Amino acid sequence: FSLRVPSSTVKFRGARVHVYEGNNEQILLEDSRSPKDTIPGLSADDDDNGKSRPRRQHRHTLTVKRVENSSFGLRLLRLFYSLISILLVGFLFVFSFQILLFLFMNLPNQAGVTKSEDNL
Repeated sequence: FSLRVPSSTVKFRGARVHVYEGNNEQILLEDSRSPKDTIPGLSADDDDNGKSRPRRQHRHTLTVKRVENSSFGLRLLRLFYSLISILLVGFLFVFSFQILLFLFMNLPNQAGVTKSEDNL
């Protein structure tokens, strides 16, 4: 099978662990093999001397785990950082807009089209 997202594969304690990451969660797919001896005499391999030895088989165990990466505190911290960044972007926008507005309002005075009266 295949998923749309590539996995990170880690070998851990004799098992292969595939890690699939989502937005706020991870899915762990653990494929472990444990050796299982067969009953002697039923399925055996002959070696060079004609003696039979039992064949070793592996039993696969597939475990799927879902792990969440976020908690209430982490979500609250992300919300706080988002609100602070929106506030700072708003201040930056208002400051830039005021600078541009006063620059363009002062152009007619600098061009000499209007008079500024300092003697009031």
